[in-house]
Amino acid sequence: MSKWACVLGMLAALATSTTAARAAGVEPALEPDGELLARIAALPANTWMKLPPPKVTGDLDWVSAFDWNSMRRVGPYGRDYSNKMAWMPDRKRAIYAGGGHNIRPYNDVWEYDLAANIWVCLYGADPPAHGRPPEWIKENLAIEDGVLKTRRGGPPRLSHTFDGWNYDSQRRVAFMPESLRGAVFVNSKVVAQGLGMTDAELAARWKPAPYLLTFDPYGRKWGYITENVPLCGRDPSARYIAHLKSYWVSSSELALYDPDARTKKKLSKKDGGGGYASSTAYDPDTRSVVVIVPPGKEGTAPTWVYSFDTETWRLAQPKAPTGGRSSSCYFDYDSAAKCCVLFTTNVKPHMWLYEVTANEWTPVETQGPQPSTGYMIGYYDPARDVVVHYSNGDVWVCRAKKVRK
Repeated sequence: MSKWACVLGMLAALATSTTAARAAGVEPALEPDGELLARIAALPANTWMKLPPPKVTGDLDWVSAFDWNSMRRVGPYGRDYSNKMAWMPDRKRAIYAGGGHNIRPYNDVWEYDLAANIWVCLYGADPPAHGRPPEWIKENLAIEDGVLKTRRGGPPRLSHTFDGWNYDSQRRVAFMPESLRGAVFVNSKVVAQGLGMTDAELAARWKPAPYLLTFDPYGRKWGYITENVPLCGRDPSARYIAHLKSYWVSSSELALYDPDARTKKKLSKKDGGGGYASSTAYDPDTRSVVVIVPPGKEGTAPTWVYSFDTETWRLAQPKAPTGGRSSSCYFDYDSAAKCCVLFTTNVKPHMWLYEVTANEWTPVETQGPQPSTGYMIGYYDPARDVVVHYSNGDVWVCRAKKVRK
């Protein structure tokens, strides 16, 4: 089959998936860029391609008030400690959120459609609540169902997502563990004053952490799960485990969480790895989570694998040749290559593939225009079989493949 026959076949399949997406109620409906998709389909392996500037649409009325008019041109920007995007198979797009530390500490939510090269703001940011006086709290926040929220229902001051941002394709919500109740740096005494309560009354009404924050891209609203959530610290890892229809959460405790039953099953941490700044990727073919940590001075770091079939840990490599920090990498599963794909700024080369069955890390030497890494975010797009990398308004794609010697 010729290259162009392959491209035309891919475009025909895309048109079918676009029609299906519209029938499923995916809004806004976006027209795919056929020329761009043909270029992506013809992209050689292990080669970066920089895309034309993305278009931006959606709920953008808020950006002027926040003095971020540039978002109308370039999209959300990346945020501190919030490098993960999550693929939504039902929408064929990736979803992103994350509160920056000092810059862009917002609760806005975005999705990116590679086929159309368009960012969509699904939820425009509410003004962040930290550092506000009681009068502002009274006008802008409320406690509903034991949760402190903005008047639109959003978290008052969203945390970093660290390694916790995921998408539940069965329930069609994004989710993240949250140890600070979605109210980072928000002073509880000021909240009590603003809401006309004593400290004790607020403590009785405001449910304690941890939470699972959720976001519904169809209803465009935030949600909160507060019952029996696995204990977590500031930098939890989490993954959606489709065959168990549950959330794997690794932090202060390791557990599987059933969001329907609101129950958790504690798992053993014996011989396990991870911890602060770790990153994870879920391999559905081997039903395993791969866990990496920041490399040491010599450039190596341990790699662990958790098996859901045996519910046990394995130290796969005590001194793997690469690793990653959740604030400076993204780690996902490449369903075409059957490998976990890592982009990290902690070691060179920046891109690596890890195969669970072979227990093998392979460096990927990439060609083409190399992506910038400032405030980077990324994910693997299985519909187009490429890694998508976004940094400071620009988008690159690369089809990572293992080169056998």
